Amino acid sequence: MCSPPPSPRCVTFSRAESDVICGSILRQSRSGRSKARRGVVVATPGAECNSNHELVALYGHIIDELEFERTPELFTDDAVYDVTATGGLRHIGATAIAELWSDTSRHPLAHHATNVVVMPRTENVADYVYKGMGVGFRNRVGSLVYRGHCIRTPAGWRFQEMAVTLRQPPPRVETVAAAGEPGSKP
Repeated sequence: MCSPPPSPRCVTFSRAESDVICGSILRQSRSGRSKARRGVVVATPGAECNSNHELVALYGHIIDELEFERTPELFTDDAVYDVTATGGLRHIGATAIAELWSDTSRHPLAHHATNVVVMPRTENVADYVYKGMGVGFRNRVGSLVYRGHCIRTPAGWRFQEMAVTLRQPPPRVETVAAAGEPGSKP
């Protein structure tokens, strides 16, 4: 989470950049220091934002390495993992999620997370959205969107709700030009 939380929006970029931005876009000054656009507040890198970002990264590593016994490091005991938008079911709890993942026949070979946005709700709850790419067994690549919220537990941050949707191309809209307009047929 942002430290201090002056804004309801907290965005993290790569760990190398290690900047946390609250409600703005950051730019580098000539001195190398980060500057925000006029009228916005920039927070220093916060352990909470980094913890949530690391939770997203750990998700991919645990799945890709088939370390399903580590699922409790990611999810609460009552977590909801909703993959109904991809043709699956809703799974409740870290144990049920681990059982789902153990069927590796439908799982991508690699999970890559990007565009992570963390939005603190309270000191102990944060909403998140991020995009993921999965590389499958037949070298097919799929793009997903993950949305939900995570909570602070005594063991650290955990996902409490995660909904996964498959990115689809937008429907094609055909336009018909009116008579006399460019592109119209006589």
